[in-house]
Amino acid sequence: MHRTPHKKTKLPLATNAAPEEAFAALRTEIETISIDELLTINLDVPYAVRCGLVAARNLEPLVPTMRKLPSFDPRPVEALRSYALALLYAHDRAIEPGLDVDSLPALVAEATPLRTVMLRLADLLAHLGFITAERVEAIRSGHGYANLADGLLALGRMFDELWHRIHDNVLVTRSMIDRAVTLAVALQDALAERERAKPNPLMTPTHRRYVRAQAFTAFVRVYAQAQRAVAFLRFDEGDATDIVPSLYSSRRRHHESSGAEAEASPEPKTAAPLAGDTEAPVEMRAA
Repeated sequence: MHRTPHKKTKLPLATNAAPEEAFAALRTEIETISIDELLTINLDVPYAVRCGLVAARNLEPLVPTMRKLPSFDPRPVEALRSYALALLYAHDRAIEPGLDVDSLPALVAEATPLRTVMLRLADLLAHLGFITAERVEAIRSGHGYANLADGLLALGRMFDELWHRIHDNVLVTRSMIDRAVTLAVALQDALAERERAKPNPLMTPTHRRYVRAQAFTAFVRVYAQAQRAVAFLRFDEGDATDIVPSLYSSRRRHHESSGAEAEASPEPKTAAPLAGDTEAPVEMRAA
């Protein structure tokens, strides 16, 4: 195996170390990761942390063998639990109430019933001959947040276009039409924010979301090394993914295999999948 260069890593913390202690122990390494090195967070961070904790425990019997591998530094892998806890600490701080709250869930909760009501009213207008049924079906087709936004915008424009003919005959209000258009724009803004591959270059390095991206990058680098080492050592047994599981949750794998639209970020640039993964969760770079 080839060694991936790593910055100096402290010895693993005690198994009962708190997330804050783990972050403090690795803070220097984490904060030296530049914006050009940051990896895309396109998976569930708490689930990834749990994978790291499980893998760290599973790896313990293999550590003596890892230490004998040529050209392989096992110290970062031995500290995997610390990296996972450091990421958990950074993630919890990044999502504290009032700090860059993700507005998408609230917008979707408001937009979904509004779209449903306006589509039913559009069906009535089609039945009465104001518009064609094909136009309504074109708006109704599609799934996912982007289509929800597009549909609301189309409905808002359609009702606005017909307003002078229908305002006395259909149970739709001017405020509903205006809100549909406003919500559509807000949804697109929220989606753009969620799908942004990397933090804003103007964001300060002390910003909590920036620090979370740094901690995530450090964790994934070490996790990748653990996956590769185990894949090498357990090649004949074929159980590497049982020891170091995929960072993708089984729920997400089912969600994507069913053809539904993924709610994470768009496809990032990726290198070859990590050992044991069928898809690469992040862009891999040399540390």
